[in-house]
Amino acid sequence: TTLFRSLDKIVEEAKRKGSTVIIGGQSATPLAETLLKQNQNIDYVVRYDGEEALRQIIEGRNPKDIPNLTYRNHGEIVSNPDLEVDLRSIPIPNRSLVNLEEYIDFFQKTKAEQNLPFSYDRPTNVYSKKGCPIRIEGHGCSWCARVDKRFRQRTPKQFFDELKYLNEEFGIDHVSDRSEEHTSELQSHSFIS
Repeated sequence: TTLFRSLDKIVEEAKRKGSTVIIGGQSATPLAETLLKQNQNIDYVVRYDGEEALRQIIEGRNPKDIPNLTYRNHGEIVSNPDLEVDLRSIPIPNRSLVNLEEYIDFFQKTKAEQNLPFSYDRPTNVYSKKGCPIRIEGHGCSWCARVDKRFRQRTPKQFFDELKYLNEEFGIDHVSDRSEEHTSELQSHSFIS
């Protein structure tokens, strides 16, 4: 949200290359209409959970039927109803769809250049939950600006299965849980094959 000029440049270039431009996340949720009004290169803004909305956009569904979507319809900005995704219904992300080796190589380069004292060599990140349990009762940290007051998490078995998959399929030896809760920023796990 503090880098609108960078955002404008990125979406302009993406649009120039023929991309469908979709913005989403915690910062975009309360600014959905503003983003679309101020930047004609943005096609859609996904509010709150994005899994189902992105799937339906990719499948070519009619925008009027896609939950959590804000979009333009003949010059008018429309916001569809919200849908909360049950994290327990979402499968483990298929990491083979991205080039994980480029990610690992970049980490190794950064680790060497900055002489970082990390003992692990093949890290990645995961998300075990969405939201913050403190916010569901209307409280929160003094600096918190979360718009989502809900809290959901995957089952321990789902989390374990993802860790096992990452280790066995890709040799991942360290995982940081980058969930949306403040305390998750401090959680990371190294494991041995």
